[in-house]
This record gives sequence, C-alpha cells and structure tokens, in this order.
Amino acid sequence: MAGEGYFTVQTPQGNAYTRDGRFQMDTQGRIVTGDGRAILDTAGQPITLDITQGEPLVAKNGSIQQNGVTVAQLGIARFDRPGALDKVGDNLWRPTGEAAQAAADPQVV
Repeated sequence: MAGEGYFTVQTPQGNAYTRDGRFQMDTQGRIVTGDGRAILDTAGQPITLDITQGEPLVAKNGSIQQNGVTVAQLGIARFDRPGALDKVGDNLWRPTGEAAQAAADPQVV
C-alpha cells in the first residue's frame, strides 16, 4: 500500500485494518492474510474467488481480476488520525472512536 489506506480484515472481535498486503488465496478461494483472516471488500464482505478461474491479479486501485474480468474490489479504508489507531496484533490496528472512511485514491503496490 502506497500513501494513505488500510486493507480491511475480518477478526472475531470485528473489523481490523492492516497495511500488510501479503495475501493469499486459500483452498476455498477466500483472500486471506498469512494467518487466515479474511480480507473484506468494499461492502464489508469476505472476498471469495472462483479457484477454477486462475490466479487473481490486483490492480493499483484495489480491483481484483481473474481472466481479465473484475470480480472484486478490496475494501480500503483511511483514517483522519492514523496515529490514534490501537495495535491489536501483528500488523493489525483498530480505530479508537473514529470511523473508517473509504480511501479516495488507493494505491496498491
């Protein structure tokens, strides 16, 4: 992730946020973090891809494509005061009283 923005991650305690973009596709087609937490889309739902459609490609704007077709959009959030986020795990953060906002111009690298 270049510039402002955090990927949205599903945890048992609610949504958390990370800048660590080392994701993988599990055997069920879910896009997950290294420890198996689901990555969420712009609607707040876990991203699940069709594993028969080949490797996904992620564009700089966070869209995910398979076979040249956009199939999902990464949920990328921003915070006015990122320094006020609480660390809740390895590379995971949770806001303290500030709601996440959609990042206007995410730059996924």
